[in-house]
Amino acid sequence: MNYDEFKESIAEQIRDVLPEKYRDAIVEVYPMEKINKSYEALFVMPPDENTTFAVNLEQFYERYAGGSMTFQDTLSAVAEMIQQEPPVAINLEELRNYETAKERLFMQVCSVEKNQELLEVVPHRTEEDLAVTYHLLIGETEGGLFASALVTDSHLEVYGVSEEQLHQDAVENSQKLFPATLIPMQTVLDEIFHDMHEEMIEAGMPEAMAQIMLESMMPQEKATMYVLTNEQRMNGAGVLFYPEVMDQLGDTLGSDYIILPSSTHETLIVPDDGRLTALETQDLVADVNSTMIHPEDRLTDESYHYDRAAHVFEKFSSYEARMDEKEKESALDAEVPQNGENGDGRTVPGEHARAERQEKKQAARRANDDRPAPKRESVLKKLEAKKTAAKEREAGKAKENTRSAHNRSDNALA
Repeated sequence: MNYDEFKESIAEQIRDVLPEKYRDAIVEVYPMEKINKSYEALFVMPPDENTTFAVNLEQFYERYAGGSMTFQDTLSAVAEMIQQEPPVAINLEELRNYETAKERLFMQVCSVEKNQELLEVVPHRTEEDLAVTYHLLIGETEGGLFASALVTDSHLEVYGVSEEQLHQDAVENSQKLFPATLIPMQTVLDEIFHDMHEEMIEAGMPEAMAQIMLESMMPQEKATMYVLTNEQRMNGAGVLFYPEVMDQLGDTLGSDYIILPSSTHETLIVPDDGRLTALETQDLVADVNSTMIHPEDRLTDESYHYDRAAHVFEKFSSYEARMDEKEKESALDAEVPQNGENGDGRTVPGEHARAERQEKKQAARRANDDRPAPKRESVLKKLEAKKTAAKEREAGKAKENTRSAHNRSDNALA
């Protein structure tokens, strides 16, 4: 069967493999629009009930079309998922009343480019090529993840509040629900290596061999970067836009810094020592995104910079262009003759300052030639991905159910 035939057959036959209470259930297929993805979902709602799972039909069709499941097996799997108890309780009246709903508000960020159609019907605020969106926390799942509902323009009309008020409440509440945290990359690496060590020992590897393997994977020097996320380490990239967070980071580091959008869950913060360029960091982010990050968790291939003195957040490439323009203006202001020299063969002050800055930057690079090249930082992400993959394997079916719970909750406000 092609996909259209598949979804029609599922919708027609699903009641036949469900318990008696589903005999008169409402069965419908709706398109679902979420951050970074869209799909068609099957809803099966028994009479007198207002909650159900939203089952991703496209996900099940992939398994069926790939030959890993027969149609009957697929039908049974969909029925089993529908019958499972929702991992979180949903009080629709609380969600429809803004005075109670606003206590569940929080912020997330996503790529403007990847979510253009969705953002047309969603209240949001743009920061460079990122969009801050607003969500309602439904509850925490058994797997430690969070079910949430995306706030749309139609919900805003029901609430009767302005987008500015929504933003203010979301900013305030986000800091309560998901406090920001800055973690040294070395701490993250230590956690990863600790978990890998335990996995090796559990698999029967001798202690000495496990130690040798781990030492071969460890970076030769401690990582000079930090992970910015929330305390739950879930959908934490948005904490960058909490009030005063950028300035606080600058005070902590004592310098300007570069922001690498590792995923929707966190950003990497690197002190700007003049060694990295915008092009190098963009290549690094793009490499990690294409090889390590699931499409649903990707943020953007851009890199960003925070100018501590000017209090400016911008694309790293924009910062470089701004600095170049500033140097050119300084050189023109100090220029004497048009040929750039003052008549006795010496460079004019503005030109000299520009040349001196470029020389210092090149010297910093030469002095750090023995440090890991920027692309080697992707090893850190590979290690983190290895840890995540292991946890996903352990979660197994629970993770699949959690995704379905997210799908269901996004439709809860409809």
